Amino acid sequence: MYKNRLKNNKYYQPNINNSRTQLFGKHPIRIGCISYLQKYFFPIYCLLPVACCLLPVALGEDHSFQTEQKTVENLATLAKKPTPQILRARDAGKFTKFKHITSKDGLPEDRVWNIVQDNDGFMWFAMNGGLIRYDGNGMKIFQHDPNNPGSLSSDRTRDLLIDRSGTLWITTWNAGLNQYVPSTESFTHYYHDPDNPQSLSSDALRAIHEDSQGNLWIGTLGGGLNKLNRNTGKFTRYQHDSTNPHSLINNDVFKIYEDSKGVLWIATYGGLERFDYETEKFTHYQHDPNDPHSLSDNVVRGIYEDSRGNLWVGTQNGLNTLDRETQKFTRYQYNPDNINKSDNNTVFTVSAVEDDAGFVWFATWGNGLYRFDPQTKTFTHYEHNSGDPYSLSHDNTLPLYKDEVGKLWIPTERGVSILDLLGKSFIHYRAIPGDDNSLKHNGTNAIYEDRSGIVWIGGSGGLTRFDRDSGQFTHYEYNPNNSNSLNNPTVKSICEDQNRQ
Repeated sequence: MYKNRLKNNKYYQPNINNSRTQLFGKHPIRIGCISYLQKYFFPIYCLLPVACCLLPVALGEDHSFQTEQKTVENLATLAKKPTPQILRARDAGKFTKFKHITSKDGLPEDRVWNIVQDNDGFMWFAMNGGLIRYDGNGMKIFQHDPNNPGSLSSDRTRDLLIDRSGTLWITTWNAGLNQYVPSTESFTHYYHDPDNPQSLSSDALRAIHEDSQGNLWIGTLGGGLNKLNRNTGKFTRYQHDSTNPHSLINNDVFKIYEDSKGVLWIATYGGLERFDYETEKFTHYQHDPNDPHSLSDNVVRGIYEDSRGNLWVGTQNGLNTLDRETQKFTRYQYNPDNINKSDNNTVFTVSAVEDDAGFVWFATWGNGLYRFDPQTKTFTHYEHNSGDPYSLSHDNTLPLYKDEVGKLWIPTERGVSILDLLGKSFIHYRAIPGDDNSLKHNGTNAIYEDRSGIVWIGGSGGLTRFDRDSGQFTHYEYNPNNSNSLNNPTVKSICEDQNRQ
C-alpha cells in the first residue's frame, strides 16, 4: 500500500460525512493495471494487483504516473538570486502534466470564467454558455429558459461564490445576481430596478464576496459596489461621487477581497481601494508615474493575501506587493533574460492562490500561469505549448481554484486545466515474510476507510486492519476450524453500515 505524503508528513483523508463513492473501471497506471477505483470526492483509493495505493487523483482525471517523474519544485533551484526573477518552465511535460476539460468533454464552449467547489464536492464552472455542474464523470448544464421563471437569468455567468451556509451565488454579465436553490434546482434572481434605489445598481455584474461579518458584496461594471442585506433583500450602493474625495474612485469593480485583519479591498479600473467599515470611506491607491513605489497601474484585476501577510495586487501592468506599514508598493515584472516574450513585458495578473507548500500561484490573461517561491523570490512560468498535450491548455487564464485534495483548477480560454500540486512522494507498505506488522499478502482486492479513520484492506490473504496513528497491522484470516473466523480466505469487498459495523 502507498500512502500519499504531503507537507510535514500529513495526508488528506476523505470526509465520511459528505463523501460520495462511485465505482470506476480500469485505469492505465504505469505500475500495473488497477482492478477497481473506489472514488471519493476527495482522495481516490486505487487498487493494484501487486499492492494498494492512495493517490490524490482529481475528479475524472486520466493519469499515467511515472515512478521516476520529477516534480516542479526542482525548478526553484535553477536560479537563487536576491532580486525577483522569473524562470521559464522549459520542457514542462517532463515535470508537470495538466489535465484538460474542454468542449469535447461536454462543456458548452471552451472559455471558463470561474470555478468553485461546493460542500458536496461538485465543481461549478461559470461560462458564456451557462452554469456547469461537474461531478467528475458527467456535466449538468444550467441555462436561461425564457419559459421558466426559475431558470438561470442569463447564460453569461461570471463570478461564483459558495457562502458560509453552502449557498451558491452566481453573477451574470447582463442579468443580475442568481442564488441557486438545490432542492428544486432553480434560481432566485436579484435585478437592477431604476425606480428602486435599494435594488442592484446595475445588472452587469463581475465580482461577489462574502465578508467575515456575513455581508454579501457585489461588484458591477459601471454601477459601483453593492452590499446585500440578505434578511431584507435590499442593497446599499457605494458609487463614485466627484464631490466626495472619500467615495469609490471608479464604478468598474473587478474584485473584492477581505484580508486576515478584516480589511476590505476593492480592485477597480481606477486603482486599489481600502474600505473603512466604521466611516464607510474609501482610501485610494493609484499609479504615480513619478513614484516607483506607487501602484504599477490603475487597472487592478486581482488581490490576494498570502500566509505571510503579503498583500498581492495584480494589475494590467504588472504585479505588486503592498507594505501596509510604509504604504509603499514593490513591483514584479518580466525579466527579459528569463522570459521569451519580446512583444510583451508586463504581467496581466488576474488571480492568485497559495498551495500547502507556501508557493503562490498567479493566473494571467495572455501569459499563462506563474508560481512564486517566497524563499528564493523567484517566479516559475507555465505556458501553453502546442507541441505538448500536457502543457497548460491556453495562456489566457482566469481565477484559480484549489480544491480539497490540492488540485489547482485553472479556467482558461480553452477549457479547464487541472494541475496536481501534491508531490508524488509515497510511503510503501508491502507484505514482508516473517513480519506480522506488514501486509499479509500483496494481492489486494479492496480497501476501505471507516468513520474512525481505520483503513481496512482485503485480499487473497484475508482481512487486514491498519491503524495509521500507530502504524500497526492486525490480521483476520480464514480458519476452517474456527466458526468465528472469516468464512473465506479471499476478501473481495468492504463496506460499513449505518451502525458502524
